[in-house]
Amino acid sequence: MNVVELKRCCTVCDAKKVCHACEAQTLFACSDCQVNFGATVYVCGKRECREYHERLCSGGRERVAFWMMTNGYATGHGDTIEDLLVELEGQAKRRKHQDGEATDRPTEA
Repeated sequence: MNVVELKRCCTVCDAKKVCHACEAQTLFACSDCQVNFGATVYVCGKRECREYHERLCSGGRERVAFWMMTNGYATGHGDTIEDLLVELEGQAKRRKHQDGEATDRPTEA
């Protein structure tokens, strides 16, 4: 993969709608960059491009990790947002199962 330097305000890339990591045509844009920097940064659906962009785009992974920790979930070894979401999904399923078991038990009189 030919990884190019991230340009947050590149009007040429914005007009062509190309991924800032590999320069492939895409319609996907990073919402974090739009909110945090007011810039449209296109990133295609390839995992390596998303991971590359996550390392450059501050905020996304950290916000997910912060939410997880403040809501009682462990972050595990989540290096990317995708890793954190996989970890969160597993923990949420276990928590739901445990909560279901607790409500299914008969109460003592």
